[in-house]
Amino acid sequence: MAASRLQQGTGFASPVAAMLRSSCVALTEFATDLTVLVPSDAKYAPRARAVLSSGGVADGVVVSEGMGYGLLLAGVALASEPRDSECWRKALSLGEELFAGWRLMCERTRNSCQAYAPAMCGGRVKRTGEPSRGTVACLPAWQFDVELRRQRSSGSAADADEDALLGLVLMVEATDAAAWPSRPAAQLWAYETARAFLQYNTAAAGAARLTRLGSCWGGWDCNNPSYLAPAHYRAFRAFMLRHAKEYGKASEASAAAGNWDALVRGSYAMLRDAQCAHTGLTPNWWQPAGPQRPRGAAGCNSSGTSADEFGAEASRGVWRVALDALWTPAPWAGEAPPPSWEYSRRVGSHLVAKLNLSDVSNFSNLDAGCAVASVHAGWQWQGFIYGPLSAALMLPLESERETQKKALAALAAHIGAAPRRDRADYYHGSWLAIATVTLNGDLGRACARLLGADNCPAAGEALTVE
Repeated sequence: MAASRLQQGTGFASPVAAMLRSSCVALTEFATDLTVLVPSDAKYAPRARAVLSSGGVADGVVVSEGMGYGLLLAGVALASEPRDSECWRKALSLGEELFAGWRLMCERTRNSCQAYAPAMCGGRVKRTGEPSRGTVACLPAWQFDVELRRQRSSGSAADADEDALLGLVLMVEATDAAAWPSRPAAQLWAYETARAFLQYNTAAAGAARLTRLGSCWGGWDCNNPSYLAPAHYRAFRAFMLRHAKEYGKASEASAAAGNWDALVRGSYAMLRDAQCAHTGLTPNWWQPAGPQRPRGAAGCNSSGTSADEFGAEASRGVWRVALDALWTPAPWAGEAPPPSWEYSRRVGSHLVAKLNLSDVSNFSNLDAGCAVASVHAGWQWQGFIYGPLSAALMLPLESERETQKKALAALAAHIGAAPRRDRADYYHGSWLAIATVTLNGDLGRACARLLGADNCPAAGEALTVE
């Protein structure tokens, strides 16, 4: 009998999607509740949009993190909605405004720790196809005032940069110049940003590579497991290879491909070190293994969250790895599962063991253990925790499949029924929206646009509730 792929599920056409908003509605609610139009004196941006943050170090300002969430949601909506529908046109308009806001932040960023001229943004494509050299920081300072006029901090935030870039890449791949006249400029900006991300937001140690915390600091001395986004890196690798010839940069993209591959490997090496085998959880902050540390350890807190807690930082990492699993074809029978599957299954198994399926808001608390000394209290009511956690249940567990399906349905219903006050709260609302576009299947379906159909699960492979 010929080898076959492990059964991965029945596709996204399932009742779970009916419990959730469409990606267009999720984007529109996000824009209505959490964004404002800001003044713009740029010729390319008669209207620019900013995401207003709240809470912690982000309170009352615009942070690149929120802008990244907005661009990601816009990209998913464009990639999933029917072309030229009213919803699609609305998503394009909001995406244009968010990109204009992001670009203003880049142009107004100073002291960015970005000085390598070939890795800057703002170039223009010449008639020869070769782009002129840009002069603008591709990775904006992570904090601005509410009108995007004044920078409030130095250095970029790598998690924001990668989410914003993924959203922009989706916008580029889901449109053409006829529908979006600024698409050629946006495509070049995305290419330049991918190049800059490798230059400024990653650090090499021998053959290994890790994402830094931003353009000014972090990497091998201090890191955050939730910043590691292997699905994003695979998408950026493919994007550079796909478009480099248009700019006469084929050799550059080929060389960059090896660095993207090293970044994926380095990410999983650190995640294996940080993840607890029996709970699947990682701490908020992590000091990677290196010459001075044979094994990594929780530590180097930078945002006010407890370094050894599974909390508001760490929860995002579950979604980032689950996304890579959703974009990875099921292994062949007898083949070892890919690292994204292993990671997500550990989290999913722990979730299933803790769920009270009759009352989602009464789930048992998750277990601490290994490097995780505590779990964020009341995670069941925090959209920024149960939202990204839910993505781990989209990958098939080796057992307890029926319980898993019920658990995924329960969490989807919980997300779909979240009160407006939660959806209108910056951090809650952002992650409820991202969980929505993940569980409704739209983000999974975007794989083909980013990686090519041959490198993605076949239609119907991703697990959902039957």
